[in-house]
Amino acid sequence: LRGWFFLLVPGLLALRRAAPGRPSFVLLLADDLGFGDLGCYGHPSSATPHLDRL
Repeated sequence: LRGWFFLLVPGLLALRRAAPGRPSFVLLLADDLGFGDLGCYGHPSSATPHLDRL
């Protein structure tokens, strides 16, 4: 819980100061995601069109 505090507080402060507009980066967190688990890397049954466009 303490680790989350040190991650959330700076993030919330950055959001407060952020200029309006489109973000300059995207942070993706995934648990147990392998190289071949996305459609763009050839997984036969996983359709990930939004991630493929990134």
